[in-house]
Amino acid sequence: MDYRDLVSDIKARKFKPVYLLHGEESYYIDKISEFMEDNILTPEQKDFNISIFYGKDSTPTQVMDAAMRFPMFADFNLVIVREAQMMKTKGSELDKLETYVERASPTTILVLCYKDGKYDARKKLFKQIKDRGLVFESEALKESEVPIFIEAYLKRKKVTAESKAIRVLIDYLGTDLSKMTNELDKLCINLPANGQITVEQIEKNIGISKDYNVYELQSALLMKNTEQVFTIVDYINDNQKANPFVLTIATIHAAYQKLYHLILGGDVGDFDMFKIYGIHSSQKNEFRSARKHYSRQRVEEIFELILEYDLRSKGVENGETDHAALLKELAYKLIS
Repeated sequence: MDYRDLVSDIKARKFKPVYLLHGEESYYIDKISEFMEDNILTPEQKDFNISIFYGKDSTPTQVMDAAMRFPMFADFNLVIVREAQMMKTKGSELDKLETYVERASPTTILVLCYKDGKYDARKKLFKQIKDRGLVFESEALKESEVPIFIEAYLKRKKVTAESKAIRVLIDYLGTDLSKMTNELDKLCINLPANGQITVEQIEKNIGISKDYNVYELQSALLMKNTEQVFTIVDYINDNQKANPFVLTIATIHAAYQKLYHLILGGDVGDFDMFKIYGIHSSQKNEFRSARKHYSRQRVEEIFELILEYDLRSKGVENGETDHAALLKELAYKLIS
């Protein structure tokens, strides 16, 4: 069952006695549990019939005691366990809930929010919930799926975003949907209906310089634009707090990784550039041009350079060279 189907069932008041919401992407786990908290009970019913626990501060015994209570002036008793992966008692985690799930109360809805990974499907509790309740796995989106998510999210807010702005957001925030939606909400606050998010707005509200950031550094390196490369490197080195070395080198590596796949796989149509190689439409011409500047062997050498400088930044055979000097050295060697 996917996210939309689950929400539709909740709206239709088709409930299961136990829910296990687990997986790598916390965004949908939070959204589903929040929707259940807001919609299963009325505000008046919540006074007596809702219990919210946090795994770090709770035990399975406390959760079971709450789940076995009868509802008062309502059809259901709602029990939500947030951060359930942190629940531990004498070495066990959620396993003690097996006793309750075996004879789950038909008037209680127990929701277990298990984040940062999948719950072990081999465990008895997992199998019990799958048989008697519902297991929802929240999978992390692939990078190629995030633009679709962003566009759909903004559509509901009646705004759009420039294609380059979407690329900058993905490169900066990755595939973490919770972080992404938080930043999108900030960007949408002052936008009118049918407004558009631009790179300039991202620079103003999130703090990414539209001209001197790691994404423009990617482009300058791919095009071997020496002057632009070192102008951006100087800016990044002057603003290291906003541009940590680890993020900069990871972004550089990601660019050459995409280029390497393009060199090996060959050119494709504009749509497939993103689907196959993760190359956004705003960068397609840069990567196509970069194939003329870099050979397969050269990119493989660059991977070794990036690994060397990553290790040096962590103190491996580095001496006294600071991050600023390391970035300048690496940039010089990449375009030599």
